[in-house]
Amino acid sequence: MTWPPEEREKEYDKFAEWSALYSGSREKLLEVYQARVGNFWAKDVIKDRVTMLHVPIAGDIAGVSSDLLFSEKPDIRYDETSTFEHLDESLDDMDFYSRLLAGAETAAALGGVYLKINYDEDIADYPIINVAQSDNAIPRFKWGYLQGVTFHKVISDNSEEAVWRLLEHRTDDGIQYQLFKGSIMKLGNKRPLTAREETAEYDEYVPLPTSGIVYIPNKLPNRLWRGSSLGISDYNGIENLMDALDETYTSLLRDIRLGKARIYVPERYMKNVDGTLKFDVDQEAYELINADPNSDQKLDFNQFKIRTEEHLETAVELIEKIVSIAGYSPISFGLNQGNTSAQTATEIKARENKSQKTRSKKAKYWTRGIEKILADWLIIDNFAFNSNNTLGTPAVILADSFTTDPLERANSIKTLNDAQAASTYLKVKMLHDDWTEEEVEKEVERIQKEQGIIVDTPDLRT
Repeated sequence: MTWPPEEREKEYDKFAEWSALYSGSREKLLEVYQARVGNFWAKDVIKDRVTMLHVPIAGDIAGVSSDLLFSEKPDIRYDETSTFEHLDESLDDMDFYSRLLAGAETAAALGGVYLKINYDEDIADYPIINVAQSDNAIPRFKWGYLQGVTFHKVISDNSEEAVWRLLEHRTDDGIQYQLFKGSIMKLGNKRPLTAREETAEYDEYVPLPTSGIVYIPNKLPNRLWRGSSLGISDYNGIENLMDALDETYTSLLRDIRLGKARIYVPERYMKNVDGTLKFDVDQEAYELINADPNSDQKLDFNQFKIRTEEHLETAVELIEKIVSIAGYSPISFGLNQGNTSAQTATEIKARENKSQKTRSKKAKYWTRGIEKILADWLIIDNFAFNSNNTLGTPAVILADSFTTDPLERANSIKTLNDAQAASTYLKVKMLHDDWTEEEVEKEVERIQKEQGIIVDTPDLRT
């Protein structure tokens, strides 16, 4: 059997390209693009590769995406106090929020990411939520719902001899582990888990009451493979622009290299040092030269023009186009900032409008995915560790990366109140946009009681 499976080959080809861009590694870019025609990184002359420059803007895009989603800790709420305290303590202990930051980065790069639950009593007394990469998974979807996943990882790569892979098949019934010995392109033959030290302690089958996996797409629909349930990378459609950006900066570096001042020296101006003719450019005083006054030989200087302005203008134009097509505002990357010192939070947010829209779209997928994995966590914690969690689905609220200025918000509410243009409910909702419906309704009831709009029912028995 070929690996990855033949039907997944087109997906894994794109994963390899997006992964190389995300890595910022020249070596990985050369490896991915070396067989492609018309690409800057397709050069096959080794001496040219030495001077090729890579601008790691792909990593910046993924980082900005993650920051917009998880620069602040998500707010997780659950009605049952003891269950919530246990959940919250466990999430902090496993550093769940840092895992979300890392997962959001790779989701932006590879089009999506998986969250999966494993448990190991030797490591922790609670289930552990891990991040799994899209290029290490073979998912099975039905009607857009994830039915199961086969996760795979290379545990030993002696390319000339053998490649050992561990496969982790996940369904609603549990986890099945398998070990294979093959090659880079072939899965090979199944071997016992005890054949490798790294997998010797694995059980072939681990029962689970639920799959404990979710797939979080980066963006949908998938414009590259329409109808696919896989998300699409932020890099889709801008690969060639990032390639052109590398070529632009490489050209600027070439201008700088060629623009160094050159001194052309007549042979008689040079000194014999250890059998080699040398000219000391740092010498401050020179001896008189007995030269023919009619000779036209002289010191000659040459320096090419460095086209800095033209290159940088092109680079900025490319960067703005790249981040815009990826779904972000240039200001999110420090471009076109202007004088922002006197700008209000609302004005800055307006300039970040495109980034905020992209964040809001992604936040819907992340909110749903986190809520699902936390609901599964409670079930698996009860199953594996005999906990007494009250089962249900915790509510997750992702913090907005830009909060509205409280004074501006208060002034807006006051204006609506003076114009009698908003209900008490709407004004409370505006002031506390992170509250649940129940919290808003309780606050409205308290306000109305204080204002005498509603009163408690009198006790007629007294």
